[in-house]
Amino acid sequence: MGIRSVKDCNKASMLKYIWILFTDKESLWCRWIHSNFLKKHNFWVAPQPSVCSWGWKKILQLRSGFRQSFGWEVGNGQSISLWFDNWMPCGPLYSLVPDSFLNDPYLPVHAVVATLYSHAATSTRLRLEEWGLSFPTLSSAYDRFVWRA
Repeated sequence: MGIRSVKDCNKASMLKYIWILFTDKESLWCRWIHSNFLKKHNFWVAPQPSVCSWGWKKILQLRSGFRQSFGWEVGNGQSISLWFDNWMPCGPLYSLVPDSFLNDPYLPVHAVVATLYSHAATSTRLRLEEWGLSFPTLSSAYDRFVWRA
């Protein structure tokens, strides 16, 4: 009959907002969310504010169920969170390593993937590679946010 589930349509529209959050950094809504709710936090681990709109709460509630559906293809590594974004085949880096790695002065919590290739972070990258993790080669292309589902 072509009748859609309102619940599924609503979920799809909320997922579209997650997509916009990562792909359209210049939109007024995206800039507002970053300045008011995310500030110094990555979207995937940001705390839910006590006072916010119903829509933002629903978007944050969708994170855990759809995190693996969103990912990154590494280009120059300048726009991907090293620790929290899903850019490795095995998932976000913070979920694979002990918390002591997050305290590395050369790779702070807000580090991007390109930071991993800096001279100062060489020893940490080598330690991570000893754990069996392999890292992509950086290129001059822009990083791409992708739908993996």
